[in-house]
Amino acid sequence: MPPRTTSLSSRFNNGEFLLFAIIFFLAGWLRFENVASLPVGFHGDEAVSGLVGQQILREGNIGPYTPLALGQPTGPLYLTALSVRFFGSTIWSVRAVSALLGTLTVIALYFLLRRHQDDGDKHFGRVVALLGMGLLAVMNWHLHFSRIGFPVIAWPFCTLLATWAALEAVQHRQARWWCITGFLAGLGIYSYNAHSLCIAALGLWVLFYLARQRDVVWWHRIFWLLSFGGAVLLTTVPMLRYALDPAHAYFDHAKLISIFSAPTSQWLQLEGIGPKVGFLIGRFIDFWDNLSWNSRVDAGDGTGVVPVVPLVMLVVALVGLVLGVKAKRGPLMEICLCYMLVLPFGSVLTLDGLNRRAFALSPFLALLAAIGIVEIYRWASAAPRENATKTARVQLPRWFVPGAVTLLCAIMVCQNLFSYFWRAAASPQLSWTFVQELTETCHYLKTLPPNAHVYFYSDRWRSDYETRQFLVPNVLMEDRSEEFSKFSFDITPGQGKPYFVLLGDYKKRLTELQKRYPHSHVKVGPKTAEDQDSFIALWPDD
Repeated sequence: MPPRTTSLSSRFNNGEFLLFAIIFFLAGWLRFENVASLPVGFHGDEAVSGLVGQQILREGNIGPYTPLALGQPTGPLYLTALSVRFFGSTIWSVRAVSALLGTLTVIALYFLLRRHQDDGDKHFGRVVALLGMGLLAVMNWHLHFSRIGFPVIAWPFCTLLATWAALEAVQHRQARWWCITGFLAGLGIYSYNAHSLCIAALGLWVLFYLARQRDVVWWHRIFWLLSFGGAVLLTTVPMLRYALDPAHAYFDHAKLISIFSAPTSQWLQLEGIGPKVGFLIGRFIDFWDNLSWNSRVDAGDGTGVVPVVPLVMLVVALVGLVLGVKAKRGPLMEICLCYMLVLPFGSVLTLDGLNRRAFALSPFLALLAAIGIVEIYRWASAAPRENATKTARVQLPRWFVPGAVTLLCAIMVCQNLFSYFWRAAASPQLSWTFVQELTETCHYLKTLPPNAHVYFYSDRWRSDYETRQFLVPNVLMEDRSEEFSKFSFDITPGQGKPYFVLLGDYKKRLTELQKRYPHSHVKVGPKTAEDQDSFIALWPDD
């Protein structure tokens, strides 16, 4: 049965427009406000986004993929190039692209729900659309990736567009819409590597949906299926050509993190089908547990300091999924079910990246939670009336059910915002992951005179680390740490004005350096979230 839709050309009522505007402003503000300094620091992979953006500005089209940061699609990085072109090589210019894409995803979810979730009741459609939009606007998971310069933020946006097109294809029953669905589904492969799972999930739904349409002649259904599959294939040809070229070593990174090939994987020690199936089921359960309860910090992206989806929100989303599927709310619920079953395998089948490899789930958890809230409200509102027909003793105040549902919404909003802004974004774990020490050092290096020659001492980073390359590429630096070079406090004659910059354990050697150069000046960097001096700089008198 095709979904009932609400025309996007229909006018807002005043209340709906006001709420939409408020949530839109909130979504943008939560993503753009202070984005250059929260999360603290500037991750090397964020700097890679900026460096690739600079490369695009120099060279134009660089293809669909870059081997930097262990390999990633370049689609969103063309937007980063535009941002760097207009706003310069700054943290803000890189993260602003993510903030924009995150905000657009929130808007896209509203319009998808507004058009395809009225269930014959326009009021229901408005409420679900506004609730889904609002929950995604504040979701910890989505906020985090909206405020860092990782290209993965484009993935949920692409997935929502493909889902919208699939629902339009169901509504219009025309081959061109199945082509558009395939095109948009394939386009997502240029946003993130794990998008192939979205294509698989959507393709699985298309196959089962068309198989059930007995009122459509079989050759029409075959043609629609071929239209979808052909469009996916044509759209992904540039990426497929790149991946299949042995010179690019496209699959090398996947081999290092796959449970089927990584040397440290437990899978390799298992024998027999039973233990392997049990292992996969355990990891599937572990994904949801890590997402909402027993979270673990991911050193690659900083998620997991707190659960990225609070347990209350996940439970409400589960209620929305069960009741939505039970009530046969149509293709959107079926697609959501496919995503919930398939997308977690991006994390199940790899050794790290538990949260980012299923990140496209974030808007669908928000929409399911919105449906769950409405269904809970409907059930709670009906229950007192049903009981009242049986006994006059059950009498609840009129405000009780709306108040309880409002409280439930407030709990989810507060949990998400508190978790992100008060516990995660400025935490010591994110300070370490997002290299706050080195970022503060780069800010200091920008203040040095043009003839400065920096002797760099760090037990964690080389002087050519991507964060430094992007933020301060023109400062002349020389590694002097034991980890990356030959240690020495000597000054090379004729190399410019010397500056010694100490990070990590090398800060403990300041006294030794001061004895070597008694007539010198010292600069201590700002405190990090770990309550440590970010750096210590020393420069001798002329």
